[in-house]
Amino acid sequence: MIPGDPRGQPGPARRQGTVLESVEEIRAQIRGAMFLQGSAEVPAGAAEPDQDTKPYRPTLRPSMALLTVLDDGEETGEVLRIRGNSFLIGRVDGNLTIPHDSGISGRHAEISRRFEHGEHRWYLRDLQSTNGTFVRAASVILSPDQEVLIGGCRLRFEVPAASSQPTPPGPEANVTRKWEALAGPQAVATWHPVLVDISPGRAGRRFPLTEPESWVGRDPRLCSIVLDDPMTDRKHARLYRDEKHRWVLANARSRNGLWARIEDVALGRGGAFQCGEQRFLFKVV
Repeated sequence: MIPGDPRGQPGPARRQGTVLESVEEIRAQIRGAMFLQGSAEVPAGAAEPDQDTKPYRPTLRPSMALLTVLDDGEETGEVLRIRGNSFLIGRVDGNLTIPHDSGISGRHAEISRRFEHGEHRWYLRDLQSTNGTFVRAASVILSPDQEVLIGGCRLRFEVPAASSQPTPPGPEANVTRKWEALAGPQAVATWHPVLVDISPGRAGRRFPLTEPESWVGRDPRLCSIVLDDPMTDRKHARLYRDEKHRWVLANARSRNGLWARIEDVALGRGGAFQCGEQRFLFKVV
């Protein structure tokens, strides 16, 4: 700079053609619009709010999602934004790694965004993990070998093979039947579907489903399938046969929920899932 050069002297600030609203002004306008829309009376001097004006949302780019890694026993935790089409969770490899949970496989599960029928949809897929991926469900239609989590218990629904079911006696009434074919208490139990406790360290209790409806829970006065587990509600879930003769397990507004093992499931607008002992919340925004 040359001494005495007028270009170096401060002058009046030049007014821009575009004047920005401050962050405080923007937030105040949003709060004011929300207040006016929820109020029966409009203060004097205030503009009449447009009741049909919706908040701004992108219309061309795909949706984004939020993944909350829940703190143990809490409903909050670390929040991660998912912007890409694929997000991997694992103990060793992935966009999110949880090395301290030995129940999580090296590459455990994938959250993916797919374009289907003119819109973007989110899915959760298990990557053939050892211990499975579970979603919190209101109800589950049980299929053979379906696994569920109730409290701290892991259960499997088993259906006996057709060859193991008793065959009615034929026309030869005088044919001698083997003793093993006669129906003792143990044999009768195997003719019905069974709920098996496969929790680590447990004896593998079996609960034959001999009635069209049963309750699962901690209290033997209220439930026929009793789980001695402090994280299970006294009356946790209802197990019944529907009008199509399918076995359905329904959550009974329990504190810790009902969780079903999945291979690939649509997440809709959001939900909760579990890998190993780590629980997550997923939300589309």
